[in-house]
Amino acid sequence: MKPYSELERVVAAAAISDTFREQLLMDPRRALETGYLGEPFTLTEEEMAFLTGLRVRNVQELAQHVSRWVESQVNHRNTQTSVPQWAWGLQLAY
Repeated sequence: MKPYSELERVVAAAAISDTFREQLLMDPRRALETGYLGEPFTLTEEEMAFLTGLRVRNVQELAQHVSRWVESQVNHRNTQTSVPQWAWGLQLAY
């Protein structure tokens, strides 16, 4: 599994589903625990804490925050390991 792929799934679900997006914006913990279309999200504790701590108004802000957070995580880990930066990235256009 590609690093941070579950975060991509969360952003993608928020981008395509009005219902999931509204729940994610209003009650992120519940939305993430419920999942999307019957499929749970397999988030790390760190990813869950990050997402539930966000206060965003729309999917664009969500995508921007997630992208910056992932970049900072990859940069931090690259100083400790050899994870290439191309190993992650949101595949969304908005």
